[in-house]
Parts: sequence; C-alpha cells; structure tokens
Amino acid sequence: MLNALWIVFLGMLIIFAVLGILLGVMTLLNKLIKPEESD
Repeated sequence: MLNALWIVFLGMLIIFAVLGILLGVMTLLNKLIKPEESD
C-alpha cells in the first residue's frame, strides 16, 4: 500500500512540475515572439 501511495504522490509531483515548466516556457515564448506590444 505504501508503495502505491508513493507512486501516486510522485506521479502527481512530476505532473505538476511538467505543467509548471510548460507554463513558464509558454510565457517566455510569448514574451519573445511579441515583446510587450500590448500594454
């Protein structure tokens, strides 16, 4: 049971980390592509 809980916990951590990285990359790309033309 503990192993299953650890696997789920680590899986969630990895998913959140990947989502955060993707969000950061997308915001950086947006700033690079259109450098603050609007406000």
